[in-house]
Amino acid sequence: LALAAWMRQVLPAQKAATAQEKTEAMTMLLRSLAMLEVVMAFTIMIVLPSGMTTRADTRSGQVLQDKQASTGLSTILGLLRRPAVWLHALIVVAAYSGNLATHYFSGLATYGYAMDVVRAAEISSLVKGMRAWSGLLAGAAADRWGRSRICCGLFLAYSSAYSWVALTPVNQNHPGMLMAQIAASAASVFAIAGVYFTLLDDARLPLELTGSAVGMISVIGFTPDIFMGQISGYWLDTYPGASGYQYFYLFMAGVGLAGFLVTLAFALAVGKCGGKGFAPSMVLGSDRDTASCADSSTSASAEEDSASSVSESNV
Repeated sequence: LALAAWMRQVLPAQKAATAQEKTEAMTMLLRSLAMLEVVMAFTIMIVLPSGMTTRADTRSGQVLQDKQASTGLSTILGLLRRPAVWLHALIVVAAYSGNLATHYFSGLATYGYAMDVVRAAEISSLVKGMRAWSGLLAGAAADRWGRSRICCGLFLAYSSAYSWVALTPVNQNHPGMLMAQIAASAASVFAIAGVYFTLLDDARLPLELTGSAVGMISVIGFTPDIFMGQISGYWLDTYPGASGYQYFYLFMAGVGLAGFLVTLAFALAVGKCGGKGFAPSMVLGSDRDTASCADSSTSASAEEDSASSVSESNV
């Protein structure tokens, strides 16, 4: 929010600034953002711990050595055999598509509500400031009522919000209606973005596979960057004006409903629907073998320690 407020001071008003002033202001902004990224990178390198040789597996209660972590092609193939990974990737596809759809609100404000470009951009930017607190609240709710359950509810809210945008007649005399629609849509899609990767815990993936799983899910989940432009372009070219945006958001309401169904299937698969485990575990046989080996190693170590103690006491 502070960065957004500073940007409003740096970037001159579109109507008042010359082309040279706009260029200088944008150059200053890009340099500042680049410096911020460098500072954040060094901060992460310094603050986060590194060189850890063991990690606690909170799901099995065992401490696994780094050398036991699966790497390479076998890890990828093992993840591909997990239905939970594919369902999780589809959840991210639906959620990220809704995120990208918020970029078109400025166009709806311009062509539907006859706002000038400057005001339309300001409205869209200010409402997207909801990203910070919506994700925070969604995370707190997920901790309280369950990740899968909250994600299902947010997808229903996402679908309802975009349906509201699509089915409400555009009235240029009521721009506040557009503000409310943007707020509802942005809150739902940004809230999902704040919690969808927490679903990995419900899938009961081994801790050492989390990084690879996130990478695979991201490769599939962020593919809307490739095709969302073509989808929106089809609707906007076929139906010029505000009606094109409304048809596009009606399509996005269907995507939100599909996201709800996929999240429900994920919850049923991992046994987290309603907080009750009534489905088989998604843990593969290889993971159970790893856990068994860890248990055997722990038992053997305990027996050796016990034998050593007895020997010392006899001496």
